[in-house]
Amino acid sequence: MQMFRLEGRRIVIAGGLGRVGRGALACLLEAGAEVLVLDMVTDGETVLESFLDSRCMEQVAYERLSVTEFPGLNGRIADLWARYPFDGWVNCAYPAASEDESGCPETSWLEAVQRHVGASCLCSEAAAEAMAPGGSIVSLGSVYGVIGPDFSIYNGTDKFTPSAYSAAKGAILSHARWLASRYGSKGIRVNVVCPGGVQNNQTEPFLGQYNAKTLLGRMATAREVGAAVVFFLSDAAGCTTGEFLMIDGGMSCV
Repeated sequence: MQMFRLEGRRIVIAGGLGRVGRGALACLLEAGAEVLVLDMVTDGETVLESFLDSRCMEQVAYERLSVTEFPGLNGRIADLWARYPFDGWVNCAYPAASEDESGCPETSWLEAVQRHVGASCLCSEAAAEAMAPGGSIVSLGSVYGVIGPDFSIYNGTDKFTPSAYSAAKGAILSHARWLASRYGSKGIRVNVVCPGGVQNNQTEPFLGQYNAKTLLGRMATAREVGAAVVFFLSDAAGCTTGEFLMIDGGMSCV
């Protein structure tokens, strides 16, 4: 089991204060990693203290960094590595598009894809360049970056999966394979965790309709997603790159 441990590893997690980010953070700390959390919350340290055991705080640092301020992003991540040499980078940020004052749906669609794909892919490239030779990158994809949505699960609800989301998640998966190919010779592994629905106090009828589409009859927890992140970062996945792992309760296999 030592192959799954992360003692002596420094991991950066972008979007570490989000729902999935918190689950991944908890798993990383339990695996023994030191973690630098990046997010846009002003009082991030206070937020971390609100949900982490005080004993874990020695393993955690926090910095406020925007992954959607694209000009100069490579330099900021290179500077980050110089101050905090990291062995792994995790993309958990989900930068939603801002409100489009013109009311133009095309503009909103393009912005949503640009922010989401740009944040994940450009950060991954900069992190790979900084870590070489040797390191691991894990991005958050989605079941809907691999298969099409079943829109019947939204019947009678106000929920919906926008096309921009599927487009972005599919792009992140394809880019991870490009990056794995580009940096494999430099010892950089690149993989993607693809969750299905993640538990977040969803209500009926959506919850029941979604669960009925999975083989296990339920959504994943954030920690189950985080466990897959730990696997990809660990030596247990030392010969694994350019791959994706579905955490979807079996939704995608039937």
